[in-house]
Amino acid sequence: MIVGTFINGYKSYAKSIFAPIANNNIQKYAVYIGANGVGKSGILEALDVFFNGRDWNATRGSTQEDRYITPIFFIQKKRFLEFLFNSNRYSKPDIEGNKKLLADIEEISSQFWHGIQDSLKGAARREYINTFYEFLADLTANFDKENYLILPSGTKFNGKPTLAPFDSHYKKLLGEKEYEKKIDRLRKLIREYYAYVYIPVEQSANEILKIEDKQMQTLMNKDILNEIDNVLTTKYEIEGKKKSFLSFINDYLNIFMENINNSIQLIDKQYNYSPEANSKRNLTVTDIREKVLEAYFSKRPLRYKNREVNKLSSGEQRKALIDIAYAFLSNINEMDREIILAIDEPEVSMNVINCFPQFERLEMLSKIYNRQVLITTHWYGSLPITNSGHLYHLQKEIEGDISITNFSFYDYLDEQRRFPNDIELKSMFDLATSIISYSKSVNDTNWIICEGSTDKLYLEEILKDNDNFKILPVGGCSNVIKLYGLLSYPLSDKTTAKAMKGKILCLIDTDAKRMEVTKAPEGNGRIDIRRLQTLISNNIQSVRLLEPWKQGQYYQQTVIEDCLNPKVFYSVIKDVIHSDGDEDIQQLFNMYHFNENTKFSRILSESFSILIPNNSEAAQNKYKIAEFLSDKKIKTKIAKLYNKRSKEVQLLNNLLSEAIFEYFNITNRTNEGVLI
Repeated sequence: MIVGTFINGYKSYAKSIFAPIANNNIQKYAVYIGANGVGKSGILEALDVFFNGRDWNATRGSTQEDRYITPIFFIQKKRFLEFLFNSNRYSKPDIEGNKKLLADIEEISSQFWHGIQDSLKGAARREYINTFYEFLADLTANFDKENYLILPSGTKFNGKPTLAPFDSHYKKLLGEKEYEKKIDRLRKLIREYYAYVYIPVEQSANEILKIEDKQMQTLMNKDILNEIDNVLTTKYEIEGKKKSFLSFINDYLNIFMENINNSIQLIDKQYNYSPEANSKRNLTVTDIREKVLEAYFSKRPLRYKNREVNKLSSGEQRKALIDIAYAFLSNINEMDREIILAIDEPEVSMNVINCFPQFERLEMLSKIYNRQVLITTHWYGSLPITNSGHLYHLQKEIEGDISITNFSFYDYLDEQRRFPNDIELKSMFDLATSIISYSKSVNDTNWIICEGSTDKLYLEEILKDNDNFKILPVGGCSNVIKLYGLLSYPLSDKTTAKAMKGKILCLIDTDAKRMEVTKAPEGNGRIDIRRLQTLISNNIQSVRLLEPWKQGQYYQQTVIEDCLNPKVFYSVIKDVIHSDGDEDIQQLFNMYHFNENTKFSRILSESFSILIPNNSEAAQNKYKIAEFLSDKKIKTKIAKLYNKRSKEVQLLNNLLSEAIFEYFNITNRTNEGVLI
């Protein structure tokens, strides 16, 4: 994947800059936001220059010598080496030459793993190099040099290869005389290994969606020209002989023309149908291929609801483009090349109804199907609901430089304090507008707006048999409350509420410190906000969804993990602690036994915790178990394992599911699962 790129002299980038893209090989989704003209599209276009030879849009005033684009690649070594020596590659490999190239590749990568910054003390004074070094330190701290390569490969304005801004260092290392030849071979290999599909705002979606278009062929992982060539040149059993269709056609036509000439020469032997001297006599693959493209594929344009795509609105075309890209990239298991999809402003001309599901698909391509996806956008509605990848905010400084601030979607709530002032409000407003528009157009869709991604995992398992639910984690209690307010006001209008077919539940935890929630205008039965509460009354344990603004209610800190099936949850945390916990945590956990008398899955509780201490040390240190289980990665692992185990034991109901079903008037089901 691409982890970042150096740019100098392209569009907005009058000075050298390092633009980060991804700092690991798991979160491959990158979203660029910022004002118009700040350089968002410039990053995606610059990569298109490197991969596909896009024309340079040179910065006015920059010199040709200073213009370069150098992406930095983070590559799984095993797969890359298999590709390097694979005889089925797009260009046949030179085995001996590639062995020499491999030695250079290993040396180039090794420099980044072993501290290239120590060798470039002068360059280190430049801010963009310092930015890269900080990024590199984070990258190399989390991965193993034995398994991954870090490789730069770039292009200059004149088309020559470069490793700028590290050219001077690598010239000494690889030998100045052979330097350009060696890095040109590396660049050629990188361009074969990766395919970069860039969809700019101004490009017609209809043109891209034609099967014969180069970008569409890349998405399909097929080369139409090669496919046609294979049909024409593959040998088949024809008239008892092994012949290709091309040979058969030429042989047949040659006999036909010979008979024609024999007939006309009965009149006068000077008549003759024949090619000019030194010109080709037979049809070639190219002759037929062009006619096939023209006559066959042009008669099969993409249609939607029996209408050709070029007759759809621009917004519908944009939607079709993302739908088709998703269809191909989510269904191809083995790709000949690593495909990187870059889309400039996916929301352009799109109805707000479609924005939410389309952005959700783009994130899924990255998160679930492991494709690298880069987008720019002015629609911020996806930001609160994205939980994988990186958000990059671009801003032009007073002196004209461009600064890039990095936010992790995984730590969205923690990152909010650094957000520019307009982002949080606009993102919530865009999202609220999209939810209401979507709900008015799609019948009987219910929503649960929850705090975090682990909440979503548990709720999805509970509601797995109900297809009409959308569950949105929005990064914390405060965001749920804000979205509740933004949604309530339009739904207080009876006409708007009547047009909406489902209900919205804004669900928050009961925090240790009471959250101030103001009751919004009546939402005409379409929206409510409730806090999750474990409740003990007359020794009966239950989970309730309570109105958070009401005073005098029972109030005890409650999170979704407290409301699960206790036996399943206990078995899961036991396994996770023994697989991921250190020796101290494991020994501490062994000082407890399971509480058979609780219906809750609490950790921190006196009477109703699932953990009963065997001694005073365990009683005093239960908080350490809770702290370990509260780590974000551990919480996610527990949620996934809990859902998996729930399926295995056919767990149907628990106290949480009963409360959710009651709110949405879903008929309860008997828990027939066999608990472990």
